[in-house]
Amino acid sequence: MVGIPLDGTTDTVQQLFRRHARVGEQRAVLRALQVASARVCVNTVVHSGNAAEIGALAGLLAEHPCVMEWQLFQFMPIGPLGHRNRDRYRVDSDVFARAAESARTGSPAGVQVTAKSAQARKNRYLLIDASGEVWMPSQSTAPTWSSGDSSGERVTLGRVQDPTTLDRIAVCADDLAGAAR
Repeated sequence: MVGIPLDGTTDTVQQLFRRHARVGEQRAVLRALQVASARVCVNTVVHSGNAAEIGALAGLLAEHPCVMEWQLFQFMPIGPLGHRNRDRYRVDSDVFARAAESARTGSPAGVQVTAKSAQARKNRYLLIDASGEVWMPSQSTAPTWSSGDSSGERVTLGRVQDPTTLDRIAVCADDLAGAAR
């Protein structure tokens, strides 16, 4: 499945979160994928600037039959950039739940809608930045999301080019799995 990010029905809304992505360009990609008979998953970060228009976005996606899945992600204020923009984008659980319901009721038959809350995704990210640094957001091992989990801190595991980085990743994964038990 090919993943496509789409967060709004207009460039104004789309570029609130993804500054360089235009709706027309994303729709052109969706049309090209339709011609290629590709199966597509659209990924939407639900934030304060687009939560009210998720139903309208469902209508837009209905125009693209190649879309088989739509994943909604509640904005997580993690890492340096997410933490810096936390007040601008944060949505509470109730707003996210309403957006997910709007997506489910507005989506065409055959599109699987999956809503992934910040709570459900806590401690499940391993990221690689443009310089090749492998890192995880610094979050507590507690099972529930707390305000401390929205820090700008990160746990650096090494560089993607360094073969010992895989060993550090394995240790972190084991630690998180143990904490979840």
